[in-house]
Amino acid sequence: MAKGENMFSIDQVKATAKSSVKTLIFPESYDDRMVQAAAAIAHEGWAEVVLLGNPDFIETRRKALDVDLRRVKTI
Repeated sequence: MAKGENMFSIDQVKATAKSSVKTLIFPESYDDRMVQAAAAIAHEGWAEVVLLGNPDFIETRRKALDVDLRRVKTI
């Protein structure tokens, strides 16, 4: 795989999720990209989203990133 090349595209993930996946779990809640992705996926409504991690930390990142996580479950 070439440097910077993704293993899969977001379109592939969306297509799979829309057809069969009901819940996506992100254990990397310390990664801002995962928090942003969780917010976007929940907003678009193509899967339930769960962020694993410290709820206080996730809330701090949510505020800093200015994203809506109301539809995202945190555990």
